[in-house]
Amino acid sequence: MPSEDDELVLVGHGPVATVYAGESDDTAFALKIYPGEVDRRSLRSVRAELATLAELRDRARILVADSVERRPGGTTALRMELCAQSPSELVEEAGRRPVDEAVALGEAPAETLAAAHDRGIVHGGVSPGNVLFEGSGDALLSDFGTTLRRHFSAESTPHGAVAPETLRDGVLDRGSDLYGLGATLYFALTGHAPHPRVPGESDDRSGLRVLKDPVAPSIAPACLRLSRTSSHSCSRRTRPTAPAV
Repeated sequence: MPSEDDELVLVGHGPVATVYAGESDDTAFALKIYPGEVDRRSLRSVRAELATLAELRDRARILVADSVERRPGGTTALRMELCAQSPSELVEEAGRRPVDEAVALGEAPAETLAAAHDRGIVHGGVSPGNVLFEGSGDALLSDFGTTLRRHFSAESTPHGAVAPETLRDGVLDRGSDLYGLGATLYFALTGHAPHPRVPGESDDRSGLRVLKDPVAPSIAPACLRLSRTSSHSCSRRTRPTAPAV
């Protein structure tokens, strides 16, 4: 009889982990597999994060992993609900989104961040790939937590929604969350990251542009101005709060 792992289907690759889809007892699930083991202390920390996040389910549009698992072969995985699509996939398939759709897309993540920040919880990596759509079309904010991000930071590949202070100093806080939210809105409106990666560009060179260059004003509706304010490389002090967004 085939094992559950034999039935896993690749969904995609993130900055660190690889996501697979599977089915167990006629229920679809996603398995986010990280490239190594975590120590017992980190495992306890992840479980504590998940327990705290679960308390937000009634207040926010949040996708919380059901469990963290040690996997065969020395890997670690988060098991969670399988969602239909992300803004990254939507923009790739259908192009940049109109303003009203981008505003609607950003509403649930902004409200979820506000609820989490009110509890002292930081997401740590808001990006277009972490906003997921349920089958109903409702958006959820997924992939909260800083423990696994810090543990696997050496294996992480920089992505277009990383805040300058995260690139420079490893900071993961409310401000970096708001940068990621702004970058996600910017991506939905323009079809690209605030600082698009140049083909063949090294990680170091790309990082320098994020740290030094202002976000280019590709289009100019009010929503884009908001996204630029949230994700401007030099405006950490003037980024709006999640409730304001």
